[in-house]
Amino acid sequence: MYRLNDNAENGKQKIRYTPTERSYFRREGTGTNADNVKNVAIAANDEIALALAARLFQCSLKSNHFLAQDLIVDKHGESLEGFGVLWGCGSKLCPSCLARSGSRNRAQSREAIENTRLEKVVYYAANAAGQMKRFTEWERYRFVTLAMPRIETTCIGSLQILSAAWGYFRKRKFFKHYIRGCVKAGEFTVRVDETYHSHLHLLAISLFIPEAEIKKVWAQCVRRAFTKFGIDYEQATAHLADADKLNVNLKYVDSIENGLNEVCKYLTKNESWSLVPDAHLLEIANVERFPRMFELCGRLKETAQAIKAQKETWKTFSTFFIAQPTMAIVKGLASEILDVAMSETVNQDAPEYYKDTNGITDGDDKILVETDAPNESVRAESWRKLVPEHGIVWYLEHLTRQYERSIGYRKQFLREKYPQATFKDHDGDVWHTPHIEFDEILDTEFIDDEKLHKFYDAHAAHYQTERAELAFA
Repeated sequence: MYRLNDNAENGKQKIRYTPTERSYFRREGTGTNADNVKNVAIAANDEIALALAARLFQCSLKSNHFLAQDLIVDKHGESLEGFGVLWGCGSKLCPSCLARSGSRNRAQSREAIENTRLEKVVYYAANAAGQMKRFTEWERYRFVTLAMPRIETTCIGSLQILSAAWGYFRKRKFFKHYIRGCVKAGEFTVRVDETYHSHLHLLAISLFIPEAEIKKVWAQCVRRAFTKFGIDYEQATAHLADADKLNVNLKYVDSIENGLNEVCKYLTKNESWSLVPDAHLLEIANVERFPRMFELCGRLKETAQAIKAQKETWKTFSTFFIAQPTMAIVKGLASEILDVAMSETVNQDAPEYYKDTNGITDGDDKILVETDAPNESVRAESWRKLVPEHGIVWYLEHLTRQYERSIGYRKQFLREKYPQATFKDHDGDVWHTPHIEFDEILDTEFIDDEKLHKFYDAHAAHYQTERAELAFA
């Protein structure tokens, strides 16, 4: 995993980590944010913020972070490494969860881009002489940055104004004509004077965009957003230089992958949270719905929706003809399922457990609950509702139980999906290694007793530990 450098420093050998390990260890930084939120929560006697601090702390535990060797083999035959967390808090203040969200956004955007073809557009517009002319132009990918002025407001307030300005901008005729589809993501940085530089990045399928015109349209949308929140634009930006008021930047994209990495990079740098004032941090902890920072628009959104519909169709088909019959056979109901599965349509007299799909859902904090319906899953109630209802003491105990149960399920899932990989936590404790299955020995033509005993002695401790973890989960 790491190499020891031959050059000694201060009489000690210097450990050089691989790029995967550097990224993995860099994520172990949530504790600082947890401490900041905890101190603010105690000072304000805020139970919601204290519960968020507990979730951040739980997500930053060393036992929650894992590093995997030989995770997958790429097309060149090389084994790749990976890292992640067993349980995620889902907070914007957590670098691990933000990185996971960014990776998910990149994958969704990449899939939509790969399935969207650039088109030749024919349109009519006035030329320099004012005459209507016919123009033909191919679409291209462009990188667009839309920034708003740095004003004295809270972090949430700044992002809400930015979201409102974006809502106005995407409804303008200018946007619909020039930008045919885009990946949009929001980002902000915190200045020393406790102001926020909030801006949007777009990876856009577009025609040639006139720079002067897009600046004019964006300025109009920002002014309208200021008015919506009762802020006088001229007065709020009178002390700013022209460069700090509004900024629009246009670039051609030389690499789609580099553009995706820039757009889906992060909401803000992790060290920026330490610059956020306590009152603003408390507001972030208590906000129930964070402003939307990522979305697909136009043709890319249509492509993503079509891909999702195809996946849902296959999911419904596989659930109908594969998962349900298997579950029913286990329950001794093979005859009923066979009658339904062989029919062209679902009979109205079919068993209720077979037709009911109301409980199927996905998302964070989903807990599978044992019910009479084999395919039913129930979304857990939001932790922001549990804290006021049951109190902070009860919730902290509930969080501990949820965490322990979740990591047990997650470990078992990773073992089954990547049996060839080796998993270890941040402390270096290995909790899964590839091993020879016992059935492979029994399938041999002649069973060697000595080989069988050696296999059992080598793997007995592993199987006992695995059974104990499953029983605990």
